[in-house]
Amino acid sequence: AKRFGFFSDTHGAYRREQFREFWTSASFVLVVCEDDEVGAAFAFPSAKVSAVGNPQWAVYFEPKERDPARAIVQARSGEYVVFAPGTKDPDHNLTVWEATIKAAGLHWENRLVVISRHPGDKTDIERYAHLRRLADEHHVRLVWYDGPGDALLPGIDLLINGTSLRVHAFAQLIPV
Repeated sequence: AKRFGFFSDTHGAYRREQFREFWTSASFVLVVCEDDEVGAAFAFPSAKVSAVGNPQWAVYFEPKERDPARAIVQARSGEYVVFAPGTKDPDHNLTVWEATIKAAGLHWENRLVVISRHPGDKTDIERYAHLRRLADEHHVRLVWYDGPGDALLPGIDLLINGTSLRVHAFAQLIPV
């Protein structure tokens, strides 16, 4: 039998459902941190599990230009930009996005909330249509963003959720 394994490129990726059929037969699993080693060893009982990091993350620490990233969403001078990327789950998205818009309206002035759909979110866009009205009611400027989160990240002031973007945000000292 040939040896094979997986590289879990971000926190908890080893748990993805598409790997379930291989949990008992994989020879090795590479995870990004020691915290993931225990869970991966449980999920892949026959595999050697090693924490190796993710070499792609090194670029996250390189200095980035803030103004070009802010221009992507037409952030105004002095505007505090809150970015809340979505997941594949529309119920989760609605909970997070509604709470983010309401919080921005209650606690801050001159706030821009940027939301983006996950590429795997197949929800009819009409399900999210009320968010525009909610933003207007709470005096929050809302922008839909349809691009890679990493391109926008240098121009934001706060990241809400963003599973894969968290590491990049931390490296740029952006609050999550």
